[in-house]
Amino acid sequence: MVFLMMAITTSLPSCSQSEKGDGSGGVDERNDVTGVDEVDYRLVGDFKPESGAAPSPTKDPMAEGPWNGRFMTAVSSDGLDFAKTGTIIGDQLNVPDLVYDADGYLFLYFSGYTLGDRVNATAVAISPDDGVTWAFKYINFIGFGTRDPVDPSVVYLEDDGVFRMYATFNEPSEELSTYYAESSDGVNFVNMGKVFSAPEGPAMVPSVLRIGDTWHLFNNTLEVETIHHATSADGRTFDYAGTVDLTIGARRYFVSNGIAVPGGYRLFIYSRADRNIGSMFSTDGTTWESEGLRLELDTSSELEADFVKDPGIVRLPDGTYLMVYATNVPAE
Repeated sequence: MVFLMMAITTSLPSCSQSEKGDGSGGVDERNDVTGVDEVDYRLVGDFKPESGAAPSPTKDPMAEGPWNGRFMTAVSSDGLDFAKTGTIIGDQLNVPDLVYDADGYLFLYFSGYTLGDRVNATAVAISPDDGVTWAFKYINFIGFGTRDPVDPSVVYLEDDGVFRMYATFNEPSEELSTYYAESSDGVNFVNMGKVFSAPEGPAMVPSVLRIGDTWHLFNNTLEVETIHHATSADGRTFDYAGTVDLTIGARRYFVSNGIAVPGGYRLFIYSRADRNIGSMFSTDGTTWESEGLRLELDTSSELEADFVKDPGIVRLPDGTYLMVYATNVPAE
């Protein structure tokens, strides 16, 4: 098995490093125009990902959570046929989302269980080389109190260089809803408030796509039969647009992440029951058509177990596609 992480070469203080951080991780050393070496603080890691699962915090043998989650990768030339690489990014990680910034850095946002000396937190891994190596960073959340928002879906606005994170959060006595936060560096995020609550029940695990001048928000619920859809003109407040049917054959799927592709938009979806990942295609964000399966669990593998799910996908500069998907650490 292959684990991806960057070597420790230096450590610099930064506004984004937690006081709990040990400064470990990878760096990107580059020369500026004067020939002086500089290190971008975003590429100085705060922690290394775990190797192996943590003990389950619940006695329910069917419980699912980040404590036994694992991130692995797959690649594709066309965004449809994906080949697994056998590469493990890290363990005790869940709900990946991928986005590039204007500098060409690739950001992998996720929620995790044991992240250095933090537990049940949301963090980011940043790659200067299209996912070959990663520096794992704590996210500094401002305005969320003592709990991190979870299940991040991040959109980078090229016009003003702002990262918008949409995530699951709730205030006391409130149903789980979608909140959003903004950042100029992808590491320090300020709470901008709630953008959507479902008419009834929770709205979880948001996925946000900007299609033309319209923002589309999709939320999972506790039941796969109900996937909420909301739209917005500015991405700051969303109006309920009903539910969407994400079905392959007779099976309904949960929503994961969406990307722009030639001719339209692709929404990646997953089934816990069938333990696979599929996709839907749309030109308008409202009507979605099944494209079939993209990735299935390899039951003979010693690297993955139980399911493949929650893919984060990005188109690389060379036109190929990188998928980071979640699975479980196989039992020993």
